[in-house]
Amino acid sequence: MLAAVRPVAQNFVDGFQGMVERPDEISVEFGLSLSAEADVVISSTSAQASFKVSLVWRKEPTDPAISAQENEAAS
Repeated sequence: MLAAVRPVAQNFVDGFQGMVERPDEISVEFGLSLSAEADVVISSTSAQASFKVSLVWRKEPTDPAISAQENEAAS
């Protein structure tokens, strides 16, 4: 199962590491829910996956233009 999840996690990390002001910390949580039902003739299965991504910046942006854009977006 880890072999299937690892490429997805790596895509998240690679994408965020390419940002101009990349985060100091990247956290990716995976949730997986599986269910199966079997009867005499009919069987069914289902699966759901979820991702929770958290990004943390501990320093101010080095580019003043980025900082100004973020301040404008927050107001």
